Amino acid sequence: MPVSAASLTDEELTAFVKARLLVSGFDLSLLPTTFDPATGVPTQDSLVASLKGFVRSTPGAINTWRPASGSPTDDDLYAQQVAPPLEYPSIVEAWTGKVDA
Repeated sequence: MPVSAASLTDEELTAFVKARLLVSGFDLSLLPTTFDPATGVPTQDSLVASLKGFVRSTPGAINTWRPASGSPTDDDLYAQQVAPPLEYPSIVEAWTGKVDA
């Protein structure tokens, strides 16, 4: 069951962010608890606050994106994964031999 980040309390979102960091193998305790101007390394609290802001804003926009065509079918959505847009299509076409010589 999907849950919107907007419906989570601040404590629940903090727990979510810390759990995701843990699952990803990131040890939050390696960061300092107080800011060090000499290194500029973020503190544990500032990193969690930044990630909470990201979770509240960006993933929802990404998750709700759908193709421009009216009502996409499962085949339409799958086709996007099979052939994602390429940053440099001419290079890939040359490597795969799809370029007319």
